[in-house]
Amino acid sequence: MKDFYLIDYLSYIEQDNKNDAEQIANNIHNILLCNNIDILTLESTQINIITKNYDLQNKINLNKNLEFFNYENFTDILAHIKENLKLSLIMSNVVGISKEDIEKYLMLMQYEEDLLLLGKTEDTVSIIMTNNYNPTLFNNISILPIQYDVILQNANLLNYKIEIVQNYFKFSNSEDILNLNQFLSNKESKKFCPDYIYDELTNLFIEYKKITL
Repeated sequence: MKDFYLIDYLSYIEQDNKNDAEQIANNIHNILLCNNIDILTLESTQINIITKNYDLQNKINLNKNLEFFNYENFTDILAHIKENLKLSLIMSNVVGISKEDIEKYLMLMQYEEDLLLLGKTEDTVSIIMTNNYNPTLFNNISILPIQYDVILQNANLLNYKIEIVQNYFKFSNSEDILNLNQFLSNKESKKFCPDYIYDELTNLFIEYKKITL
């Protein structure tokens, strides 16, 4: 059984009073979370969702390979990670990963010793995969998002062979809605989400444009 840790993160997700644009952004975030669940649902996988959204479990169609954990801080996240040599951690607000990408990354973990794969988005990390997990990889990291420079420095001290992958889109807030729309409008982006996810996002993009343009 392969374990994935999907960290449910959006900077203002816990705020109760949201304006219309923020509410749309929050809905988009939840759809992206569902999309990543779909991407990570492979044969013999367990997806561990670590979230601050306590009602999330009631909003997602559950299956036997999903498990939910709550967190308040980064220490809580680390406490939920099993003591296992292999680690696959993905942030929920990233888009641009395909099932083929995940399968390729998992294959790399079988053939490369002490490999660390980092999915870089701007100055942060949205994907962390390794076949030799050492908790000190997260030294000096206490908040989200995970800063690329900090985890890279830790990785170099641990003598990992490091593979950097990029070209993902990190969705942070309502200001990213139009950029996300543009990112997904490319035909090549179709592989990053199934049609029903794409349709739900398109409806929200239209709703956002109505209230802002």
